[in-house]
Amino acid sequence: MIRKCTLEDKKDWVRLNKQFIEYEYKDENVWNSPLKFGNLEEDFELILNDTSTILFAIIEKEKMIGFMNIQCFYSIWSHGKVFFLDDFFIEESFRGRGYGEKALKSLQEYAKKGGIKRIQLMAENTNPKAIEFYKKHKFNEQEIHLFLKYLI
Repeated sequence: MIRKCTLEDKKDWVRLNKQFIEYEYKDENVWNSPLKFGNLEEDFELILNDTSTILFAIIEKEKMIGFMNIQCFYSIWSHGKVFFLDDFFIEESFRGRGYGEKALKSLQEYAKKGGIKRIQLMAENTNPKAIEFYKKHKFNEQEIHLFLKYLI
């Protein structure tokens, strides 16, 4: 169901990320990002070689239908490593068919086997389906404010 991306996944990862970015910009630019599309092919290779990031491909019948981009870091609050699910995307034609649920469960199993203490993520207020999805899968909603500043 999920597996780590390899260099051979670049074309599909780029294709799906373009869909994801278009979806995000349609859904209001909640990040108020001044950034434009970069070179996703180059980004893929840089991310693939970054030891703090794991790219997972979501596979159905040997076809990549989605991806998860994970950041891994040490948390003093959890006394161990934590996964931050930065991006989670399923191609639109495959949504609502259980692939997201299977991928999330696979991620949790992978994390447990690897000694990961916690998985955390964010869902935009403009995406109520994602919020309900994570609640359904027993992720606890936290009252926090996210701040960011672009340094460009």
